[in-house]
Amino acid sequence: MAPIRVGLIGLSANGATSWASKTHLPYLLSTSKYELVALCNSSVASAEKAIQHFKLPATVKAYGSPQDLAQDPDVDLAVCATGVEHHFSSLVPLVKAGKDVFTEVPLAMNIDQARELWSLAQQHKVRTMIGMQGQANPAVKVIKNAIESGKIGKVLSITITGYAEAYTGDPNPESSVHLFQRAQGANMMTVWFLHTFNFILHTLGELASFDSMLGISHPEIALFDPKDPTKKTQRTITSDTPDQIFLQGKLVSNALLSFHMEGGAPFPGEPGLRWHIVGEKGELLITNNMMMMDVLHTSAKVQWLDYSRRAKSAVNDVLNDKPQSIPVTELEVPKDELSKVGDMAENVGRLYEAFADGENGMYADWEVGLRRHELMEEMFQRWDGQGNFGREAKYMKADI
Repeated sequence: MAPIRVGLIGLSANGATSWASKTHLPYLLSTSKYELVALCNSSVASAEKAIQHFKLPATVKAYGSPQDLAQDPDVDLAVCATGVEHHFSSLVPLVKAGKDVFTEVPLAMNIDQARELWSLAQQHKVRTMIGMQGQANPAVKVIKNAIESGKIGKVLSITITGYAEAYTGDPNPESSVHLFQRAQGANMMTVWFLHTFNFILHTLGELASFDSMLGISHPEIALFDPKDPTKKTQRTITSDTPDQIFLQGKLVSNALLSFHMEGGAPFPGEPGLRWHIVGEKGELLITNNMMMMDVLHTSAKVQWLDYSRRAKSAVNDVLNDKPQSIPVTELEVPKDELSKVGDMAENVGRLYEAFADGENGMYADWEVGLRRHELMEEMFQRWDGQGNFGREAKYMKADI
């Protein structure tokens, strides 16, 4: 079968944009299922510089605008790996030209743009993909298979805690200012939460009801010039994006879910992600160094507790704090050829593989992406109406 011909937007030679070079390019250069035929940057000169910098074949074409890329008949799939501020303007001409499209998260800067993009994709009957790697992640597959095969029986509850280490309250480089400005579209909710919550819902099913609470623990953000080795604060801004995300709800399956993502780093020795699933017949405990396990899962550990193997306990055992010795089984997360691609590129590569092989359930399309954006929009709207950290507790004001 002929390879899918790719036009890649956002592969920069100057290092300002590194995601495309760390994730998309390593896979595209390692596979026979795709052929990189074009690069598109802010100018033809910039695209030509990237072609030379990454030593790409001389046959790779250079474009200075998405509109020009859209007119290339040799491009089957356009990949948008730019900052989110360029997603909408880049994707619209490509979709209208009938190109299949793969875009990084978030889909767009705001919900109106996201809705319009999905509407256009439907109108022009193009295939779409968004860079949430959960559906193709081997660790997520192991967890999902364990649940669906009945290892823990009916799921009763899920507890997820973790950390988005970029939001520590420490000074930040000026180049990251957009992470603290909600209108810019890329923040802890639309990147860290979106990546993480997508693979949770993919594994366990959608929400039937929920309450959420968002808050800002570090409102004042100091910014420094990244070229200044002393990292002296140049200015201070006020953040309007959450660095604390709480969500509690009930899934369609009736399982209860509790989720907390916090800006900052975990306690030393503790994982960045702790995901505990309790069922009628057993439990699963998943840990990973990074909360966004779909992005990088090389440290993922999946443990299974089978209730049928534990000894019966008496009430006095619990009251006396008597420990139980219960066998726990670690479920293997398999490796494959894509494991050799390495680091964050391997799960991006698995999305490409699923797309090429027509395995629709193994990658998220824009319909799934829009559904996740609708959830985040609902959470933002509730936050706007209730204020920082939710509604006031009134019980202490009661006349007792």
